[in-house]
Amino acid sequence: MNGFPQPSADEPIRFGEAEVLPLSCELEELTLILDSAEASEPTTAQRTEWDRRTDSNRRLFNGSILAFAGFDADTRVVHARRDTYQRLITQHTDADAERVVHLSVTGVLLAKDADERVHVLLGKRSNEPAVYPGMWEFAPSGGIDPPSRALADLDTPLDGTDVWRQLDVEMQEELDLPGSPDPGRIEGIVLDHAIPSADILVVVRFARLLEDMMAAADERGNWEYATTRWIALDDIAEFDRRENELIIPPARAVFRYFDLA
Repeated sequence: MNGFPQPSADEPIRFGEAEVLPLSCELEELTLILDSAEASEPTTAQRTEWDRRTDSNRRLFNGSILAFAGFDADTRVVHARRDTYQRLITQHTDADAERVVHLSVTGVLLAKDADERVHVLLGKRSNEPAVYPGMWEFAPSGGIDPPSRALADLDTPLDGTDVWRQLDVEMQEELDLPGSPDPGRIEGIVLDHAIPSADILVVVRFARLLEDMMAAADERGNWEYATTRWIALDDIAEFDRRENELIIPPARAVFRYFDLA
């Protein structure tokens, strides 16, 4: 496939517990409105589960996160609120607790090789992350950090440029890509009803040839990914069939959103 992928439908695409909501806009056209309410306190069951998890995984840190609260496709507004990582990963222990949907960003990184074939970057998560260990996903991805209290007090909504800054941080911290690409374009919101999470999908196109990027790449690994791989879009359907259950459902939903599998 020589051309860059385009969404194949203007209706939500679902795969298992994952769903892609259509959205196509420039970064500045997306608005994130942050609710001023404080996060709820964890329940007793959640505190007990958190203590159990931190005893076995010292990397766990109860930081502040943004929780997805809704999306208005007509106005391109994402609603969010502050919450905590502790409540996010322990919510399954208490069916009566308020649901926490992690608001994140996922990058679909694209580059052409010398033959004009478009490739996309996938990462295989290491066994250390608490979610989907050892599985393939679009790389990178990560939670969107809440703004500082001082910034939030200005009552200024965030927008897609704030999402891009977070993705740029993730690219620098998790990948060994040489140089920085131009800011990307938002092409959807991916809901994972199992985790649960809501990822703003940003498509990033590198101008630099894939061969040059791979030659200049640093070979160091990191705790997030056991390995990363550039895969030609022509080969995604076969990759999807071969790896199937080793690919996270949101990524498989995105494959279908772009009509790649």
